[in-house]
Amino acid sequence: MFICKAEEAITSHAKHMKVFEDFNAALPTEDTAEWLRLVEAWERDGKQPNLFATKVQKISENAVRLKMAEEDAAQLWENLTTTIHEDVSPSQLIAQGLELEDHQHILKVNTKALGPHSTDLQHSKIIERGNRLFQKIEAWISIQMLYIPQVAILCTRDDRAGSDKLPSTTNVNLYLPLALLSQGLMTCNIKFVEYEFRVHYAQAHSVLHTIQRGVLLCSQMWKSKDKLICGQRLHMCSHAPIMNTTSCITTAAQKYKEIQAALAILGAHLGKVGWDLELQAMTEEDTWGITADEDNLSEGRQSVSWIWKVDNGVDTMDTKGKQEALRIEWCKARAQAHQWAEECLLLEEEMWQVVLFFGHKQACWLELASSVYCHVDKVTSDGLHAYATRQANLQGPWIIHQEVGIKVAILRAKNPNPI
Repeated sequence: MFICKAEEAITSHAKHMKVFEDFNAALPTEDTAEWLRLVEAWERDGKQPNLFATKVQKISENAVRLKMAEEDAAQLWENLTTTIHEDVSPSQLIAQGLELEDHQHILKVNTKALGPHSTDLQHSKIIERGNRLFQKIEAWISIQMLYIPQVAILCTRDDRAGSDKLPSTTNVNLYLPLALLSQGLMTCNIKFVEYEFRVHYAQAHSVLHTIQRGVLLCSQMWKSKDKLICGQRLHMCSHAPIMNTTSCITTAAQKYKEIQAALAILGAHLGKVGWDLELQAMTEEDTWGITADEDNLSEGRQSVSWIWKVDNGVDTMDTKGKQEALRIEWCKARAQAHQWAEECLLLEEEMWQVVLFFGHKQACWLELASSVYCHVDKVTSDGLHAYATRQANLQGPWIIHQEVGIKVAILRAKNPNPI
């Protein structure tokens, strides 16, 4: 048993040491030296700054829109851009278009939710919402044609193609930069593509945060249900909120997949690199739980899904965000290497304690075997001597086995300790 544990600990130690050494070698020496000084100070005194904690302000869609508005204001102040519309800037155009696109999706979902038993009032409200949204889209497209004149040709083509059908608000093409790129019709300013990429980048982080909160909530609800609820009626009542939360997670995951696919197209056109290492493709297993259904495993053996390693929306494309993300990952890699190094030391000590225990037991049985039994006859005394000698001999193979295991473990564990 100890040999298997030692082999696992040595293998994991070597693996995490290699990861840490490669990561440490790829970073600037002055940064790693400063991080090492700070993290050692924190290990000695918990009141010191914690290098595992995030300090960079997290991004959101509203924060990105504010930053783009500030950039527009600065360009207008310095006469670096020409205003085509006095009320809507290029960044506002893209942000409003994405917002209208979300409203189209919500309206489409609500329309599908109407069943055969829906009332006339419910149908009328959906139609009224669609009418209001259609008017907003028409007004937005009229401004879009000022910035991207080629859209007028595409809208005219759509009108001719659907002249024999009633217009549907949810099917109106907005022709955002992503749609133009997908059809190979991109002829507008590259700045529009940049704006849409930045908004989608913030949206991806917001959706990931929503998924994380949903998974945590669903996990807590399941645990509370297992521990506190009994009886069919209570189980049925608690099942509905769990299913609602699961549905929200599924919807958010689907939205993230769409955003991630959009970022792939926009990022390829802009030449963006590195974002896909953080915002990876999502699978069904990523939304199961923090440890991907490995709750029965210990902390050192659990594999955490990548969505929990994303720093909840920190703008890692920013310099400060990159520096903080690298620092936290460096600290985590160092801690993992230390964890398995400590595991190797503890196993080695535990194996030596087992050797000492069996050695003590063997000495006790040998002492009993050499004792003189005066109160019994010769046959019984010989039997007692034989039994004690047999027990002493049984401890010997255990001692040899453990000593060999320790020597093998020591020979195979010639890895340098992590810094």
